Amino acid sequence: MICRRQLGQLQELLPQIKERSATLWAISADTLPDSQELAQRLKLSFPLASDPELRAIRQYGVEMAGTPIAVPATFVLRPGDGEIVYRYVGETLFDRPARAAILAALETANKAPIQPANE
Repeated sequence: MICRRQLGQLQELLPQIKERSATLWAISADTLPDSQELAQRLKLSFPLASDPELRAIRQYGVEMAGTPIAVPATFVLRPGDGEIVYRYVGETLFDRPARAAILAALETANKAPIQPANE
């Protein structure tokens, strides 16, 4: 239920995200059919990926202890090299970043210089 609310809020925020030359993706621990049904029901116009094996969720370190789901988490990756320039990992199911924080992180990501790999 809470995840649905945040997905809806992100859908509302999508025009502002696109204005910042960013692309929005969401990842769910649900099965592909469940993720597709949820995306259709919420009328999402951004991809909702399915990760029931928790591969990406574990790779990003956001698996909820003792439960096969992810804690609420938001990542902003820098264009060009995919470096994480903003990371917000909630401490509870209700802990989500503010919209303004996401938009500010996108502004920063577009301005952050790409560091050479050998530095």
